[in-house]
Amino acid sequence: MTMRVLIDLLPHAYRQAVGNVYMPPDDGLALAQVLMSKNMIYAWSDGTVMNGEAAHAYTLRTESDDKT
Repeated sequence: MTMRVLIDLLPHAYRQAVGNVYMPPDDGLALAQVLMSKNMIYAWSDGTVMNGEAAHAYTLRTESDDKT
């Protein structure tokens, strides 16, 4: 089962909190392999509110991902 399918199976409230998800070409396989090997996953997030509208962004990456 792909990550995209798993995300689509989440309850509506969770999908809404997660927002738009852009998967890497490997559908998250590199992230899954890092998690299974107990190595590091790096996470960054940001949030803002402007004119009463909230927005957020986040990313998960492995150490070998392109830092740009």
